[in-house]
Amino acid sequence: MGGGYELKYCDISDLYDLYNGMSGVSNKWNEVGNCKFIDYLNVYNNTKVNIGILHNATVKNAKQNTIKTNDILVTTSSETPDECGITAVVEGKINENIFLDDHLFGLHLKDSCRNFVNSTYVNYYFATDLFKKKILKIVKGVTRFYITPGDFVKIPIPIPSVAIQNKIACVLDRFEEVCNDLNIGLPAEIEARQKQYEYYRDSLFMYLETRNVDFVERERERERERERERERER
Repeated sequence: MGGGYELKYCDISDLYDLYNGMSGVSNKWNEVGNCKFIDYLNVYNNTKVNIGILHNATVKNAKQNTIKTNDILVTTSSETPDECGITAVVEGKINENIFLDDHLFGLHLKDSCRNFVNSTYVNYYFATDLFKKKILKIVKGVTRFYITPGDFVKIPIPIPSVAIQNKIACVLDRFEEVCNDLNIGLPAEIEARQKQYEYYRDSLFMYLETRNVDFVERERERERERERERERER
């Protein structure tokens, strides 16, 4: 990323407008309905929303929030705290009105931010341990855990220049593509590759925020040691 760069922190609400999922909804996942929607698992299981997977539902009012390109969709609740706030970004062209599952909320990039914020970069940051630690501070619940959209959008995130955002997004896109292409093999091998990808992604953002090469190198050595332990256990 080069030697010097400017980095500022912005609350999510400074960059994105918040919107809720469907209201007055019934008959989700039936063969017929009066609308199409993106469901919870589409966000939970994907880094990028699969627009090819749409489900039917019936809503009382057709005037609902619709997803747009560059939106980020967020899960509100789960059975465990660390699975709250899972996100996926919407890429590609949206050709029809698509609604949002009522167990999700959406972030729509503000028009004033379109020239200096890359939603794919932001979504990758949302997946890091750095951000997950911030999420855990706002999780509520006892047997079922949840976050409120209002608390979520108050979290500050690091925003470098759009050139650096684009570079990070491109690198991680390629890395994830390679990992997906290699996901043929033993479950242990697939898990190891996924952990390597997550480690690389988190280290990249850690360096972005701290510019501390020594810290990243220490974390890399810890990961090597964990990998050696996994090898000994096999």
